[in-house]
Amino acid sequence: MSDRLPERINPYRSAGQGRVLEGSYPLELMPRLAESVLGAPGEARVRLAFSKMEGGPVLLEGSIKATLSLTCQRCLSAMDYSVDSELRLVVVPDDARAAQLQEEYDTLVVEEELFVRDLLEDELMLALPLIPRHETPEECDEVARSYLHKEHEHGSEQEGKKENPFSVLEQLKTKH
Repeated sequence: MSDRLPERINPYRSAGQGRVLEGSYPLELMPRLAESVLGAPGEARVRLAFSKMEGGPVLLEGSIKATLSLTCQRCLSAMDYSVDSELRLVVVPDDARAAQLQEEYDTLVVEEELFVRDLLEDELMLALPLIPRHETPEECDEVARSYLHKEHEHGSEQEGKKENPFSVLEQLKTKH
């Protein structure tokens, strides 16, 4: 077992050998992921285990761990987001076989070779939150906290002053 992951791997041959890959993969080599994060420093720690299932399909189990830098949508500052994703996929050679197994398993169609980067990038992108934000407003930076605090105070002041919804009509009435 080496710390460097291969670029490509034959999952069918690897399953026959019971191969386990462990290592790291640089995040900066994932261009699609780079579009969704603030830069891509660091690396993903990866474990991929290949085995044969009863009936012949290849089972790919593993985990991906990484810390990604995202933009908090509450305060618009950088935040670290930890990904600890488990994967369990059945690797099949064609779409017909995938359609047969799709109700029971998550399938991955691979004719001959699996591109490791594409698999890792897809899994990391699936793990991204829909709306990234700090867990609590207190974690946001000082500017955002003061803004949120002012908004909260302004909102509570407005609650005390309930405006008559027909006051606009009153103003129109007095103009004519």
